[in-house]
Amino acid sequence: MLGFIRFLMKLKNREHFLREKYHRDHPHYLIYLAFDAILSTALVFGVVQFGTSMAGASPSQIMLTHSGGRALSAADLEAHVPLPFHHGARYWLGPIDGYTYTTNCINPGILTVQYLSPGQAVESHQKPFMTITAYEDKTFLHQGLPGLTIFQNATHTNLRGDLLLYDTNRMENVTIVRANSTEIIDIVYANAQKLDSMVKDSENLLSLN
Repeated sequence: MLGFIRFLMKLKNREHFLREKYHRDHPHYLIYLAFDAILSTALVFGVVQFGTSMAGASPSQIMLTHSGGRALSAADLEAHVPLPFHHGARYWLGPIDGYTYTTNCINPGILTVQYLSPGQAVESHQKPFMTITAYEDKTFLHQGLPGLTIFQNATHTNLRGDLLLYDTNRMENVTIVRANSTEIIDIVYANAQKLDSMVKDSENLLSLN
């Protein structure tokens, strides 16, 4: 939340600078005016989105939800809206009876959904049943998972045409390079999986946004 507020303040300061920069007799008056309009629109949109996300919840609840520190029901997860500076989508595999969920959308370009086993607390050191992280593109992937390809020695292509990368020695993680977008999705399991199961999951991913 604090990062988002800083983001809005930067927009506001930039908009103020541009507003003072141009005058009608300035040779670049129309260019500055256009930039000012764009930034003003972005600022208003951000404030509206922030206000909408805050409606009906305390600031601490919103912060906990955005940072993955609050367990959610399937309905709460589906109703949750990430911060407005994200351009990608969150993914999951649908609800599982008895499970709860967390979602992390604090870091721009990286959106995470975790499945918590029945009775598992958010603060538990137990590994989540499943973690699905969507990266807008490979730039964000390298930020989140440095050295990822070192541990992946096999590939597979699913029915969607997505490229799957995985480690035959562990089988607890599969990285999905989407065929028709720049998105990369990483699924981490609590236990080793069979290849067929990971392939099926990659084909059944659903967008939450």
